[in-house]
Amino acid sequence: MSAHGTDESTRTGDLVRTALVALGLRLVVVAVAWNRFSPADDGVFYDVLARRLATGAGYTWLWPDGVVTPVAHYPVGYPAMLAVAYRALGEHPSAALLMHALVGAVGAVAVHAVASYGFSRRAACFAGMAVAFHPALLSYTPAVMTEGVCSALVAAPFACALFARECGARRAGLRLVASVIAGVLLGGACLVRPQVLLLAPFVAALSTGTPLEARRLIAPAFVLVAAACVLVPWTLRNYGAFGRPVLVSANSGWNLLIGTDADGNGGWRALEAPAECREVWGEADKDACFGRVARRRILKSPGAWLSLVPSKLAVTFDLGGSGPSYLLRARPDLVPRTFVLALGGFETLVERATVLVTLLVLAFEAGGRRRTRVAIGAVSILFLLVRHAWPAYAGLAALLVLGERAKSSAQPLRVVTGSVLAATLVTHAVFFGAGRYALLAYPWVAAMASALLIEAQRSSTRGHVPEPASGLEGAGATVTRSGASNAAMSAKCS
Repeated sequence: MSAHGTDESTRTGDLVRTALVALGLRLVVVAVAWNRFSPADDGVFYDVLARRLATGAGYTWLWPDGVVTPVAHYPVGYPAMLAVAYRALGEHPSAALLMHALVGAVGAVAVHAVASYGFSRRAACFAGMAVAFHPALLSYTPAVMTEGVCSALVAAPFACALFARECGARRAGLRLVASVIAGVLLGGACLVRPQVLLLAPFVAALSTGTPLEARRLIAPAFVLVAAACVLVPWTLRNYGAFGRPVLVSANSGWNLLIGTDADGNGGWRALEAPAECREVWGEADKDACFGRVARRRILKSPGAWLSLVPSKLAVTFDLGGSGPSYLLRARPDLVPRTFVLALGGFETLVERATVLVTLLVLAFEAGGRRRTRVAIGAVSILFLLVRHAWPAYAGLAALLVLGERAKSSAQPLRVVTGSVLAATLVTHAVFFGAGRYALLAYPWVAAMASALLIEAQRSSTRGHVPEPASGLEGAGATVTRSGASNAAMSAKCS
């Protein structure tokens, strides 16, 4: 077998091991939660909508007076996934949990795949395992909610886009197929959470090399067109049902209005309809009305709206425990509060530790702007020691942008982590926050911390001998392998 074939076989074996570990851990959680927890919070609505889809009633709502209306307040993607699980496994909550376990394992594999471009094999393995073992993702497996699923779905298009880049011009057909798959997966993730649209430019950009020559723009174009082909049919359905364009879901106006309410302290609050919207009944029309009111409030008092941003980000990033909190609300008779506090505290420690490691490595690594990076890192680390840790996440996003290696395509994991973290910060600074929304960023931060820590340890113990990165077209790195680095490449992940 050729050396290239051996490398591909080894890499595939690593990905399979990550998948088995991630799936096994999640199945343990599923077994513990089996038939013990009914849907709670928004999960009640997702469950009902999924059951209607599974029985052929469409994406509709049955009202108490017997009237059936089309709906679009909640994005259709997650209920559609639940409907598939219900059709395949039966209409019971445990079918959703099994689907969550499978999708979560796919997410760990996709993060591992992204990390394998530009990091050593061992570092990529640890990055994948960090996602597989992440306590916040494991504890959220029983939650019939979108955030855990979306955190996994977002990883898949990034991995496919990087595979498309690796194919290069010599395998143009395979490259375009991979680009289309990346776009389809991106569009599907947008149907689960519309905010994923902010990541579309980054997914498209990772499918090409540098410089941006015309021929290199074909793959990104295929990514974006494929994503649009997934979204447009649903947008047309909404236009036909409501008489106005609704890209994915009719709740952006609601959420923006909630985000202007000072009494909400940055989080969700039951919305009291403004006077001008109380007689507006259509779902899309009411959402548009709420949006108009919200924009007027923001333009009238922009300072008051901006003053809510720290509270929104604090609600999102300061504390962990979204999974156990959901279980408490679903079964307060079964889940003790001490369990919620203990597991939530442990998750918070793990999340802050991953941010700490990443800040330290990025602040002190070789490259330009080191004084600036050290200053940002030092200030950010101080916030990890107090209640309000959200500035540390903002500082981490800044370091990922300022880092010397952010200028090249050598380590795409940096680009992905920075883009997902920045998109999460921006989204919930504009709308409102909740701890579960940070689940989108947690796997990437954990993977980044693990990969950087392994690489830093390797550099210190092996005389700074660089290990070859995966072949990315345009990376432009030529590395000489020593006998030690060859041995490391052939060693097992463990």
